[in-house]
Order: sequence, then structure tokens, then C-alpha cells
Amino acid sequence: MIPSPIRKLVVAAILILPPAPCPADDDDAEIVTSCNVSNAEFGVDMIHICIRDNFEARAELQRYPAEYRHLIGNCGRRKQMWDIVKRCVDDDIAVMPVLRAYSVDHADELRRCGDELPDATLVGIKACVDKLVQAHKADDGKQ
Repeated sequence: MIPSPIRKLVVAAILILPPAPCPADDDDAEIVTSCNVSNAEFGVDMIHICIRDNFEARAELQRYPAEYRHLIGNCGRRKQMWDIVKRCVDDDIAVMPVLRAYSVDHADELRRCGDELPDATLVGIKACVDKLVQAHKADDGKQ
């Protein structure tokens, strides 16, 4: 048995000292909480599926090459669930070759969209460029 004065000291230290931050624990708790809130009406099985999918998506994103880290940050900026962030990153990776081609044929539009939408995903930038290109084609057709 621990003597009473020491026990009081230990309890006081535990109460006074702030817990050490652990981002993974916070993120784990956030995943569980978000899945519980967003799937409560669908039942326990759906909550478990959500939790599993988000843990898997986060683990997969952590294995992506360093060159895609900025995409993860950009897609995750809105604090969405990891499965949605992963889908966003995968979509952005898929449009990278298209944007490279646009940098040759539609550099002005690409620059304009990047300036006007600094926080947009690459898919959003592509959609913006597509819209501008279509508008230019429509204008050319009227003349």
C-alpha cells in the first residue's frame, strides 16, 4: 500500500500536469466520434464499417510518396473523414497528367484558375480550366 502523503502527491501531480499530446490518439478519437455521429441512424454495423474504412484510408495515405503530401494536406484541409480525403487525393493524382498537358495548351487558363482558386483541389482547378476553355470555344464560335 502506498503511504497516504505520497498517494496525495501523485494524485495532485496527475491532476495538475496536462496530458501529453498524442496526435494519433486525437485522430483515432475523432474518427470514432465522427463515424458514430454520422452513422448513428444506420446502426452499429455501419459505424464499424466507417471506422474500419477510415483507419485503412489513413494508413494508405501515410504510405503515399512524399511528392503527394501537399495533396493530402490540401484535401484534408476541410477536416473531412480519411476515406473522403483519400478519394480526393486519388482523384487529384489522376488529373495530374491532364493538368501537365493543360500547362502546354492552356497555360493562361491554368494560371488564372490557380490564382482565383488558391485552395482548390487539382480536380477543382481542372474543372475551372475546362469551363474557361469551353467559354473560349463558345466565344470563338460566335465570331
